Amino acid sequence: MSSERILMDAVEAAILNHAQTHSEWWQSNRERLCFNHEGALLYFAILACTASPQANIDLIGRMLCDKNLLKFELVHELGALIQTAFIYLDTSKQGDAMACVLNAWEEDFTEENRRAWILKKQAELIVTIPCYLRSPEAQAVLEAHENREGVLFLEPDIRAWSGTVSAPFSFEVFLDSSDGGVLCLLAHYIKYIKDFDDRLVGGKQQVGWQLREAASRHPLHFLQLLSAHWIEIPEEFCDDILDGVANYLERRYGNLQTNDTWKPINEPDAFILAGHILDELERHPKHWHYNRAALKALQACAYVIQDTQNAGRLVFKAIGFANLQEENPIKGDSVDLINQGINMIGECIAEALMIVANVSSI
Repeated sequence: MSSERILMDAVEAAILNHAQTHSEWWQSNRERLCFNHEGALLYFAILACTASPQANIDLIGRMLCDKNLLKFELVHELGALIQTAFIYLDTSKQGDAMACVLNAWEEDFTEENRRAWILKKQAELIVTIPCYLRSPEAQAVLEAHENREGVLFLEPDIRAWSGTVSAPFSFEVFLDSSDGGVLCLLAHYIKYIKDFDDRLVGGKQQVGWQLREAASRHPLHFLQLLSAHWIEIPEEFCDDILDGVANYLERRYGNLQTNDTWKPINEPDAFILAGHILDELERHPKHWHYNRAALKALQACAYVIQDTQNAGRLVFKAIGFANLQEENPIKGDSVDLINQGINMIGECIAEALMIVANVSSI
């Protein structure tokens, strides 16, 4: 344990002891501590008042009506103080405290993208007030937040964490959902704004990964969903669906390695699936022009196309990439020309054409 930690632990213990005994030192210094701009001292003061609420109720009432203090990053500690002391405040002071919570972030409401964050901060304080003492306005704020985010549980705000950002749900949710359910999920997450308090739970990008996994396991279904509901599916998720369908062909017939966790629940005829992919690329040429998901789909189709007509369709779509001027997709001092080449669209198109030429000659 560091010397700084030992010092701060000793200061905390001393302040709590003085507050518990309501010593002369505490009475002389408690106001300076409770409205201090130094976070550590304010933290100690809140803990002290929480441990001895009745003896400090006059000071607590003033603290809960201080907007700057409510906006301090000590929501969990303030919540514990409210839980302990709110019942000892008189009715007038309770109303003033709730009004302060509702108005503390008033000036920030002009920023649309901060509204959900502000609602969460208000709800984190309101939820600690006994429900029978909440004003109708305060209860409405809490319900608005919980209707959007689910039941709120107050927990310490731990700012340092590590790990892998995971999706909010597994690809199996897409497989088990109706078409309408899938569309509702995609519509929700395309508008989703990731809150820093979500820690390691991802948003739109991670949902797209799960959609890709679902499409690779039930390719024909999701390709038909894409065609039938093109207007309703956000562009980013269109790419994920086609990418997943291409992954199926690459894993089954190409050189993409599979693992034990990947098992398709439906295996359509590869030639028919490739035809549907080409249909989709021709149906929405503007979107798929110079698109990497479309390029990957062409590569995947090349492994299974054996007739002249579809081979010609694939070559025609490949020609559309011929004039693309692209920057190197990967950069860095350790990147050599081979690695740059195999990741460029031009190389991928050349590979697709070589594959279809080899298959057609067999």
